[in-house]
Formats: sequence, C-alpha cells, structure tokens
Amino acid sequence: MTLRVVITGGGAVGPFGAGVGALVEAVATGRTAIERSGRGCAARLRDGVDAGPIRANVWRRLDRCSRMAVAAAREALEDARLRAPAGVPVARDQAAPALVFGTMSSGVETLRAFLATTFAEGPEGASPMLFPFTVPNSPASQCSILLGLRGPNLTISEMEASGLAAIATAAGLVRAGVCDVALAGGADEWVGEYDRAWARLRLTHRGDPAAFPGPFGRGRRGFVPGEGAYFVVVESLEGAARRGAPAWAEVAGEAMTHAPGPAHGWPAEPGAMADAIGLALSQWRRDPSATASSRPWPVSSIPTRTSISTSSSERPAAVPCVRS
Repeated sequence: MTLRVVITGGGAVGPFGAGVGALVEAVATGRTAIERSGRGCAARLRDGVDAGPIRANVWRRLDRCSRMAVAAAREALEDARLRAPAGVPVARDQAAPALVFGTMSSGVETLRAFLATTFAEGPEGASPMLFPFTVPNSPASQCSILLGLRGPNLTISEMEASGLAAIATAAGLVRAGVCDVALAGGADEWVGEYDRAWARLRLTHRGDPAAFPGPFGRGRRGFVPGEGAYFVVVESLEGAARRGAPAWAEVAGEAMTHAPGPAHGWPAEPGAMADAIGLALSQWRRDPSATASSRPWPVSSIPTRTSISTSSSERPAAVPCVRS
C-alpha cells in the first residue's frame, strides 16, 4: 500500500520577518517586500536572524544562508512537535528525521569572498573559517549538526525549483520507507554577482518596485529575486496520527520532466509541463480538469517540478503548483 504523505509543520525566515505567522499575515494583507537593491529590485531580509538557543560562538561562525536555514528548520520541527522549545535534540526514541535541502545560491557569496582574498593575498591570506561554507550543502550540514537530525541528508540544486524539488524528493523518501519523517525546503540569499549578471541580461525587473505587476501579471518584464529560508515537515499520515500531530495538507503527487531549451529561456512547446502534470495527477488519480494551477512562468517553462497538495479537511482543496 502506498503511504499517504502529509505536512505537519512549517518554518519561515524571509523579507516579512521570522515565522510562518509573519509570512501568512503579509500574504493575506497583500503587503510587498520588494525594494530597490543593486541594479534592480529584490525582496531581501530587513532584519538579522535570531540565533534562538544556539550558542553565540557557534552562531557567529555560520554564514548567512546557514543561519536562515537553521532558524527556519528549527521552527518547522518545533511546529511539528518534534523538538522541545528549548532546542533539545530529537529524543532517541523518536525516528531520526531526514533533511532534503534545496538551494540555488547557497555558498556563492562565501565562495566569492574566499576566492577574492585568495587571489589578492594568496592562499595564506584566506580564512579557513570561510572554507566550509563555500559549498551549497553547508546549510544542510549545519542544520543536521545543530538540530540533531541524524537521518539521510540531501542537497538539491535545480535553480528556482530547488525548494519545491526538495519537498517532492522528501515525500518520495517517506513513501519509499527510507525515513518516517523528513524536513524539506530551501534557503537562498541575494548575491550581488547574480544581480549584476541578471541585470546585464535584462532578466530582472529594474523599474519602480511599487510598479511590479506581480509574478502572475501580464505586464511583467523580468522577475524579482528574493531571499530567505522556508521548510516544512513531511511524514506519513499514519505516523502523524500516532504522534497526535495535526496535518496541514497532503502531498498527493509529484513529478519531474525535462526538455531542451535556451540558457535563459524556455521551450515553446508545453509538452514537458503537461507530462509532469499528468504524472503527478496519476499518483493522485485526479482528473486534470478538476484542478487549478499556480505557476509563475509560462506553461512552456522547463524543467518542471510539479507538486500537488490537498488540505486535510473534509472538503479538500486542490492546490497544484508548477515551478521551473
């Protein structure tokens, strides 16, 4: 029997502040976090990241992306009742949660600083404290070390789809019986080099931040990069019931397809996206005509990660999401 996978907790650190509550409030009221940044616009963190129960000397050595990831992951675990509020590691008699982390930019800013010093002053001048954070999987490693996550640890990098790909992968691990519980999500930070490259390629919105029509606007000319960390806890419906953890939603199906396309564009044919949607719906055994989709790119966006979620109420709401 295929296990049903549900979401039982969430954590967020982003431009609207720390906590899922701050994110929900901002979305519900229609507030924007977009401001002028570099050569364009961006939605960046306005405040520092709270260390919580992490010791100051440990927190100080972490890079920015790792701090965001640890803070959001800690909230998600506590929300799912997998951690004590004081930050005590998961008890030995509980299943060791897996961690699937998605990122596009983690490690880039630290790598830039490390290489700049190396080229200017030689290897002897580069700080050894920076080196562990020059790779994309360093936030995942720090989350495991500081939060006591002893299960499988994976890092996925699929551009903007990285976070959603992590959730889809985590759901697959739970269904396959690799782990009982998985923490899934991602973290990214604004990187000046990326901002300048995107601006030269005219890929980002460079006008008035207040005039940005939104990710779904017909008049949109370029995207707006953001930064932050967002995680959810996924586990089997049966496991959540045994723990007495309420389910936020069900991850009913996910799929991935690829198709060739230009470096900074998408193929004209929507076949790959249609295939991904069909594969995800086949897991759910749902008629495509009975669903609505949410997508920030045209239907030809490739590669495509599709994740279908339904609420756990008596009248479930279909919430398909397509990322590319």
